[in-house]
Formats: sequence, C-alpha cells, structure tokens
Amino acid sequence: MTQNDTGEPPLQNGTKIAVEPYRKLVIRTYLKYDSPEKMAKEFAKGATGPIPIVLRWDDGVLFYFWSYPVTDFVSQKLVEGILIWDHLDFALMKEFKDKIDVEGSPAQVVVRDVRGHPLFDQLARFVKEQLVNG
Repeated sequence: MTQNDTGEPPLQNGTKIAVEPYRKLVIRTYLKYDSPEKMAKEFAKGATGPIPIVLRWDDGVLFYFWSYPVTDFVSQKLVEGILIWDHLDFALMKEFKDKIDVEGSPAQVVVRDVRGHPLFDQLARFVKEQLVNG
C-alpha cells in the first residue's frame, strides 16, 4: 500500500480519519462518597423497578458524571476541545466488580470497566492524586 504526502495510507475515497482528544476537561463540582455501596445506594434512591443504573470504573475509581445540556456555547467549547462537566460523583473501589447490590432496592447498579479509555484513565489518576490525596 502506498502512502500519501503525510505518511498516512490513503483511504479508498480520500477521507482521512483522525482521533483528536479533548485538550481539557473542566469539572465544576464533585462529591466523594465514603464507599461504592454508599454511592450506589444514593443513586438507587427512589427506584421503583429493576431499572439499570450504570456507573463507570477505572483503576480504582467508581464514578458518574453529569454533562451540561448541549447549547451553542457548549458546542463551541467541544469544537475547541474543551469538555465541561457540571458534576462528578465518585468513590474509591479498589477492585472491579460488575454490579453493586443495594439492599432493599429493586434498582440494578451495574458497573462498566472503562480501563483503556484515554480520558477516563487520566480522570482516575486525577481523582486519586488531586481530589482524594490533594
């Protein structure tokens, strides 16, 4: 296969594909829970059926983030490479487990293992270094 002048192999229709990570993640507020179970219990409050609640886990950190609604301003920031979260909930959870049982709740708290995700890997390090030990 030949390469073009940028060193990239040409695609069939000439389209180039690029991965362009965010330049910055802004977290406006955060709340640290004492345990994964306390966090799961809080998220399950008010559940009336077996609805799934999905949390994420990366390198010892269980978390959930709240994004802003998409507006012209938010869209412009995204285009500029700036991701803004309104809030981050987290708890330290040393070992991954795919669900957290909440006694007395019909909610199903499932956990996604997102290790290997470039942004979430950095987030886990930041949480442990700056928000827990900082």
